Amino acid sequence: MKIRQITSRRIFKFLVLAFFCFGLLSCDSAQNKIKDIQSRIFSKHSEKLSPAHKQPTSIKSHAQKAIKEKSLTKITLSDSARKRLGIKIATVRRQTIKKIREFGGEIMVPPGQTISVSAPLTGIVLAPAGNIIPPVGALINRSETVLRLLMLPPEKDLLTARADLKIAQNRLSLARKRAERAEQLLEIGAGSLRSKETALSELDDSKAVLRLAEALVDLIDKQDYNASAEDFTSMNVGGPIKGILRNMYVATGQRVSAGFTLFEMTSQDLLWIRVPVYAGLLNQLDTEQSVTVHDLTNTSDSQGVVAYPVAAPPSGNPTAASIDLYFKLPYSEGGFQPGQKVVVALKLKSREKGLTVPRSSILYDIHGGTWVYQNTKKNQFIRRRIELQTIVDDVAVLARGPDAGTEIVSVGAAELFGTEFGVGK
Repeated sequence: MKIRQITSRRIFKFLVLAFFCFGLLSCDSAQNKIKDIQSRIFSKHSEKLSPAHKQPTSIKSHAQKAIKEKSLTKITLSDSARKRLGIKIATVRRQTIKKIREFGGEIMVPPGQTISVSAPLTGIVLAPAGNIIPPVGALINRSETVLRLLMLPPEKDLLTARADLKIAQNRLSLARKRAERAEQLLEIGAGSLRSKETALSELDDSKAVLRLAEALVDLIDKQDYNASAEDFTSMNVGGPIKGILRNMYVATGQRVSAGFTLFEMTSQDLLWIRVPVYAGLLNQLDTEQSVTVHDLTNTSDSQGVVAYPVAAPPSGNPTAASIDLYFKLPYSEGGFQPGQKVVVALKLKSREKGLTVPRSSILYDIHGGTWVYQNTKKNQFIRRRIELQTIVDDVAVLARGPDAGTEIVSVGAAELFGTEFGVGK
């Protein structure tokens, strides 16, 4: 009896447990718990396994060991190699220098350097003989022919050109008859040699007047100005100065009146730079010193062009609270053009002490980094990184670099750089 009760109780418990497990399997959270329990069981089981059953794993690092700048290659030269490379040594100095500040400027033509050329008389514009009218922007030398001007008779002569042609034909016919009669009278002894010469002279004058009248009518009818220039007076109009042809207001075949502007020229002897400066900074600038001018493409490693202050009419922009400063520079230096934007380095009144090296000692790599070569021993050199602050004339000011008194290469840094990487002499 007891055995039956125990068996029935076990069966009842088994059914209750099965029913409970079936309910758990139908729930997602219960399934997740079961999976969690399984993973824990398997993890504990794997920890008990011997190391021989474990899978070996290895993780490789892709980071390369950085090379310190102290470990850069030292260059050792022989005496002959140093002489061939032209190495020169300078010393890092700590000196007082003037600070500079860069502003934007504009190249302009000074007042009075633009000349207009006008037509002296009424005429027709022609190209120079065997050439064409120079294009705008061409360089014109002094007295070089720019165009020709075919001088025309007054307006009343043009209006009566056909009538004048008829009169000239009649006069020529009458003069020819007089010349023939004077020659006949001279042959029979009834006339004089003087009468014959006078008649022949009148005949020649009539031919010249007729030729001019015919040319004038052809000019009106055919408008062949180049052919008409052989009969009428044509004047060469050249440049009064050496400069750039700035504007051309006429074209070939155009008729102009006296005083009409033909073209404009700009002198190339002198250019100005206009630099707008904020009025609050004006008292900090040394406006009496020369400035260095660079184009917009390169302001760090180029020498630039030196410009000097010039007295100019005061000007400014009240809206921008700026005042204009003017500087002059030769046109031939730098290849600047009127209207070009440039960078102008002005000196400040304040001074500061800093490390300085010759400008020629600075070396630039492909990433824009700045370097110098330090002379550690007689013929031994090592590349040292520097931080360039600014450049004033031929002196480079360092924000960070070797200590004062350090010997560096002032000439031949590029050759050493090529030698270090195997592309030098």
